[in-house]
Amino acid sequence: MTGTGEHLLVFSGTARHGPARVGPASAPFEVGAGGHARWAADVPHLYEAVGRDAEGVLVVRYPVE
Repeated sequence: MTGTGEHLLVFSGTARHGPARVGPASAPFEVGAGGHARWAADVPHLYEAVGRDAEGVLVVRYPVE
């Protein structure tokens, strides 16, 4: 849905964006333990753990219709 956003809080490990990573394909970034990332969820995006397992929580925020 247009206007939907995602927020990721990483507890352990590292998550990375890009093809098969985390966040929008146009703006790659890595998020380590204790880090937070957010991005638009109404565009293609994927997630990847870097080097080992990563644990975190993902929150999806939907706009009011």
